[in-house]
Amino acid sequence: APSAAARPAFRAPSGSALHALAEWDALLCLNRALMGDALMQYELGIRYLTGDGIMLDRALGDTWLKRSLASFAAEPGFGAYAQGTRIVEARVSARLSADELERAQRLADHLLASVPGSLAATASRGSAEAIVAP
Repeated sequence: APSAAARPAFRAPSGSALHALAEWDALLCLNRALMGDALMQYELGIRYLTGDGIMLDRALGDTWLKRSLASFAAEPGFGAYAQGTRIVEARVSARLSADELERAQRLADHLLASVPGSLAATASRGSAEAIVAP
C-alpha cells in the first residue's frame, strides 16, 4: 500500500468550482422542475429565493413555490408537502414588495398554465412520452 505521502491529498473544490457545481445543480433542478417534478419545483423556488447557483429573484422564487404547491396538492399522498409548501409560500409572499407580488402573480399564472403539475398528472393526460427519464 502506498504511504500517505505518496498518495495525492484530497482537495476540496475551490470557490469557483463550488460555484460551478451550484450552477450545474440549479440547471438540473430547473430541467426537472420544467418536466413537472414537484420536489424540484420547490427546490428551484428556494434556489431563486437564496440565489443558490442561480440569480436571486424573490418573485420567481415565490412563483416556483406556487407551482410546487399546486403540484403537491394534485398528487395523492403529498398533502403534507402541500401544507408545508403553503406555509412557506405564505411567509415568502408576506415579505415581497407590492411590485414583486404583482410580478410573482403574473409569472405564476403563466407557469401554472404551461408547466406540468406533476409527473403522474402528465402521464395520466397521455403525455408520458414527453417525460424524459433522468
